[in-house]
Amino acid sequence: LSDVINQQHWGIDKETSLKNLFSEFPWPFNAEMLEQIHSVTFINSLCMISKQSPEDNRLGQRIIVGQVAQINSDVLNIDRKSSVSDQRSNTYSSMSPLQKMEQKYEHLESTLSDRNSQIASLESSLADRNSQIASLESSLADRNSQIASLESSLADRDSQIASLESSLADRNSQIASLESSLADRDSQIASLEKDFQSIISSRSWKLTSPLRRMASKHPIFAKQSFRLLKLFWWTLTLKLPILKQMKTYARRILQLLLPGEPGRSDRYALARKIYIRLPFPLKMKKYFRDSGKRLLARWDGRYLENNSYQGLARQYTMSREETYHLNGALSSNTKKRIQIFRRNGLGDVILATPVLRCLRKKFPTDHITFVTLSPEILFNNPNIDHIIHGEKPLDGYDLTIELDYEYFPDDHIVDAYARCAGVVVEDKNPEIYLDYNELVVAVDNLVSNGIDLNKPICAFQITSGWPVRDWPLPSFQKVAETLTSLGTQVIVLGEKATPPINFGFDFRGKTSIREAAAILMKCRAALTIDSSLMHVSLAVHTPVVSLFGCTNPEKRLPEYA
Repeated sequence: LSDVINQQHWGIDKETSLKNLFSEFPWPFNAEMLEQIHSVTFINSLCMISKQSPEDNRLGQRIIVGQVAQINSDVLNIDRKSSVSDQRSNTYSSMSPLQKMEQKYEHLESTLSDRNSQIASLESSLADRNSQIASLESSLADRNSQIASLESSLADRDSQIASLESSLADRNSQIASLESSLADRDSQIASLEKDFQSIISSRSWKLTSPLRRMASKHPIFAKQSFRLLKLFWWTLTLKLPILKQMKTYARRILQLLLPGEPGRSDRYALARKIYIRLPFPLKMKKYFRDSGKRLLARWDGRYLENNSYQGLARQYTMSREETYHLNGALSSNTKKRIQIFRRNGLGDVILATPVLRCLRKKFPTDHITFVTLSPEILFNNPNIDHIIHGEKPLDGYDLTIELDYEYFPDDHIVDAYARCAGVVVEDKNPEIYLDYNELVVAVDNLVSNGIDLNKPICAFQITSGWPVRDWPLPSFQKVAETLTSLGTQVIVLGEKATPPINFGFDFRGKTSIREAAAILMKCRAALTIDSSLMHVSLAVHTPVVSLFGCTNPEKRLPEYA
């Protein structure tokens, strides 16, 4: 009704539209009545309709302002015109009120559906935000735990720094002691040079100068003359029969010592008995013993240094009474004779080396003997004087220390050893002392088996003798294949060549524990289980990844591991 004054521009069939509009009312509307309406006014609840002649109700020309018509672009074409555009095709002009309500209802339902989908989307976004918040809170908790761990690691590093500073102070004191020893050696050298100069300037040296010149020009004549003089002196002092008997015994013993035939260990034991019963002074026995060992070492391709039995240990089965002298015999001015016993277990014996280091500091002048069934790992160790291959402690010692960590199951093994020995160990890192010849043999062994020393090497130990400690063999194989694809050579070390493998270079059963240690020194890294080679890798400072099964690594490894 409010738009009736604009009926001139409806552009539809007015009577039909009015009929549809007012079909429910008995009032007959027509077009002539509409043309007489001049205005419609609403005042409160009153609706006032004024009428005039149709000529006075017509609208003038339309003036269009602007150039944008988003709903109906045809309206721009009636600028300054009074023509009417046809609206009969407009569905909203010919639609009944019910249809309009239905369409409006459908529009509202569509709008409601859109709002519901938007609400569902917002709820999903809210759930995502909640999950993100939970994830961030979890990450924050992880960061806090990492910060706590780093703070703990920082405290550990501070304690290590303090320990290293203490070790540095010990090294400085050792350097001062060595400098003092060097000054003593310099004074001895000066004294010897003075004696040498006095000999050179002596009358006897000048008188024998022609004889020395003649010996330098005729060495064969001089050698034969010296032999005649020795023979004359031995005849004069009645030593000639004793030396002849010594040579006979030496020939018999060396024949017994030569390897290559069955019963070698029995003949070695017999040779020792003959040697013990030789009717010579102690000095001659020592000379004969060292000469025989050097001869045997040349035949075996090794050179034994410092009068040790490490070469013989690899060749012969030692009895309980046989010993290894590392730092000389027991002197008469030694204060105490100390015995340390650990029955067996290569790893357990290696873990005893930090305690030996502390015992040497506690008893610097005493004679320390180690009794064990695994003596070879202790060769060349400067902290002990004597090694005995035995299965139980011996009698006759001033102090006996039995290293049994089983007495203290809650402590680290080294700490348990330290409690047994009555010392405090700050550095739990084990030690193995290898000589130059052992390193040369290891290099030759690697090269002869096709190992390229210019490429990285990783050593594996896949079995330990305790199945509960072992890692599955396919897992080792997968790691070996991955390392091989990355250009790393894999070697497998161990005491027994079982089970069979089809990866890497198999050195199992082909090396002693010291040869394995020398090979590990040439490796970039090692992958082991809880076994002896794990401790050997730590002792030779080779980075090692160790896989633990039923044992506790905190009771077997150093603090930095």
